[in-house]
Amino acid sequence: MLQFGFHHKWVDLMMLCITSVKYKVINNGYEIGPIIPQRGLRQGDPLSPYLFLICAEGLTSILQIAVQRTSGQKVNFDKSSISSSANVSNELKNTLCEVLGVNYTTNHGKYLGLPSLIGRNKREVFDFIKEKAWGRMNGWRNKFLSRARKEILLKAVVQAIPSYVMSVFSLPINLCDELERMMNSFWWVKSGQNERGLRWKCWTKLYWRKEDGRLGFRKLHDFNTALLAKQGWKLLSKPCALASQVLKARYFPQCNFLHAEIGHNPSYVWRSIWSTQGLLRQGARIRIGSGKQTCIWKDPWLPDKINPFISSGGHPDLINLTVGSLRVAENGAWDLDIVRDLFSERDQQLIISLPLSHHERDDKWMWEEEKLGEYSVKSGYKTLMNADWWNHLANNCELNKIGLAATILWCVWKNKNDVVWNGRCKLATVIFQSAFNIHSQWLMVKQVGAQPSSSTSQIGFRRWKKPPENVLKCNVDAAVIDNYSHFGYGCVLRNTYGVVIAATHGRLQGHLNAMLAEALSIREALSWLKSLGFSHIIVESDALLVIEALNNSSESDSSILGLIVDDCKILAGDFSSCQFVFVYRSANQIAHALARKAISMSGLLGRATSSPTFISSVILQDLV
Repeated sequence: MLQFGFHHKWVDLMMLCITSVKYKVINNGYEIGPIIPQRGLRQGDPLSPYLFLICAEGLTSILQIAVQRTSGQKVNFDKSSISSSANVSNELKNTLCEVLGVNYTTNHGKYLGLPSLIGRNKREVFDFIKEKAWGRMNGWRNKFLSRARKEILLKAVVQAIPSYVMSVFSLPINLCDELERMMNSFWWVKSGQNERGLRWKCWTKLYWRKEDGRLGFRKLHDFNTALLAKQGWKLLSKPCALASQVLKARYFPQCNFLHAEIGHNPSYVWRSIWSTQGLLRQGARIRIGSGKQTCIWKDPWLPDKINPFISSGGHPDLINLTVGSLRVAENGAWDLDIVRDLFSERDQQLIISLPLSHHERDDKWMWEEEKLGEYSVKSGYKTLMNADWWNHLANNCELNKIGLAATILWCVWKNKNDVVWNGRCKLATVIFQSAFNIHSQWLMVKQVGAQPSSSTSQIGFRRWKKPPENVLKCNVDAAVIDNYSHFGYGCVLRNTYGVVIAATHGRLQGHLNAMLAEALSIREALSWLKSLGFSHIIVESDALLVIEALNNSSESDSSILGLIVDDCKILAGDFSSCQFVFVYRSANQIAHALARKAISMSGLLGRATSSPTFISSVILQDLV
């Protein structure tokens, strides 16, 4: 009241009306008190509504000041309105409007192009998308457009109209179907024919990728899911963001987004984002850093594309154990004794083959379908569009059986073409026998290709180059062979005269892809060079993508490869100078020979201060 300009005598009078006297009581010669009654104003007191209005006015002023300080803008009451549920009485609605100084409305319309309120009739709310798309296509019907121009207009304009709304809300399926029928009609009907014309193919035959022989239009419902999954991915990978904290506190306070339930009385935004859990579960994995934030039995952390969860049954007392408890405290490596005691053979192999960082890092979510580990709408949509029958085949068959099935299909397709164009048809037994022969030959070629080559191709041949004065050059390579549970690496260090200063080779556990094996080999080489005490180093490798990642300082990488690359960058900082250079395989023959030799080693690591005898011929070839 003083802030509103009331005189202090008036304020004192008002305070006398709402405060009570104090009482003290004598009991057995002792004074008890003071006793202050807390009844306040009696119900029906004529002073009560006036005091309420004064308090409400003060509250409104405080809210205005807070909003202005936060946003830097003043509230425009002409554009502000309130709404309420049907349980609020008209009297209370009018009182709120008078106190806040705004109007009452039942429909807030759209804010920033999005519906402010979503009722029961979702189709009515989002019908403006259909009207906007229909208006665009209807305006193009009287123009003479080629198929190419129609394709561009549909992809660049019509399919882009609902994209903004689809990134927040899940559109009704019948609305997506109607939009697709409208686009299909526009595509097939000739200009000037209005609605008449023959649709030669339905939309389901047009929206597959161009790589699959189709036109590459979007399947709107799947694209809607892929867009919404971007929001779900942010809730999963960025839990400290404000939106993530609000939704987590409301819907999943005790778990992460992938384990969240729909909840009681959810908003339509949350219901839309929650519907993408199935898509994210297909590619979301945890990249193990320290392992302290990842539950062994509940979280997807194994390097298995089909089933990233532990298949071994856990003891009830160990159900909340984290992955960090499986590591040795001294060096951070896997505790092999614990791993062999707790898990099955399948889980053991996957755990041991999972690379670990040499530094303390937090566990991090990564998207397996992207090279950098970050979810993208493109990869999410591609995941949804994969053929169901091929997924079933891939998930239930071994790799050789998948190759045989693909070969049989190819032979059947080839026979079908022979029938159509040449009038010749083979018996089914002949087709299957031909497929088995082709598949067997392919397996033989694959096994031969995995063996070391006896000669180096002269196509793109490059020789090893000597490093500058006072700089040593270390060539690194990895050797990976299918169906092996380990891979080999080799390193050779030479000076400016081409003399071998030191060489080492060894093998590491894990059935990994070539790029990850190359990164781990470079990390081993840097650790080895650091132990030797050299300061000026050039590291050469024939893995182009790994070298590019090592030289890239701006791009964030959430994948397992990014974890190893970060370790390499930290190790490189311990040298006075360290460069990473790409070379062709022909200029990396010594390291390649050492890596191949390491695969057949019986020991864990072999080192030599001089050049091993089995690479002498390759050394001489480099110096020629």
